[in-house]
Amino acid sequence: MLTNERSYTIIYLHGFQSSSRSQKAQALQQFLERKPELAHISCFSPDLPFSPEQTLTCIKRLMAEKQRPVFMGSSMGGFYAAWASQLFNCPAVLINPVAFAESIFEGLIDQQIENIYTGEKHLFVQQDLNVLKSISAEALQYPEKIYCFLEKGDEVLDYRLAEKKYKLCKQKVISGGDHRFQNFERFLPEMLDFYQQALA
Repeated sequence: MLTNERSYTIIYLHGFQSSSRSQKAQALQQFLERKPELAHISCFSPDLPFSPEQTLTCIKRLMAEKQRPVFMGSSMGGFYAAWASQLFNCPAVLINPVAFAESIFEGLIDQQIENIYTGEKHLFVQQDLNVLKSISAEALQYPEKIYCFLEKGDEVLDYRLAEKKYKLCKQKVISGGDHRFQNFERFLPEMLDFYQQALA
């Protein structure tokens, strides 16, 4: 792929117990491939480990490796994408994101969890929860770098938590839908426009 001053890489961060082959990651790749005019945009979706600390290390490495990286994350991936956006002052699109991960994962302490897609197993410990708490407590330094997409019909997460947490950020709150975010492909052009404007 030829690169130019507009080129950038979307790092797509999947949700909890998902994988790099998530439905939205594949839909994003297919959308870009169908449109030659978007040849300056590439995307990469890593398999994120269960360990929050290892996930942060993975994201930092990708930030250094990829060309002009921006982030897109769904559910737990949205939680991490928001963290990355603020740490690196770069654009991020959040899709039905987890707002406060510690409230979800505190019940998993001392339990072993397994990702059915990757086969990874992980014993969730207090240190994991501490890392998530530290991220949740961080204030937004660059709210203008986040665009948060929420569907009110999310059956897994209360959209109002993310709506409140990211109230200073650009938001799109849609009636209906579900946790998978049914309107993903419909709003992809708007998401890409946000990146382009934020990188200008």
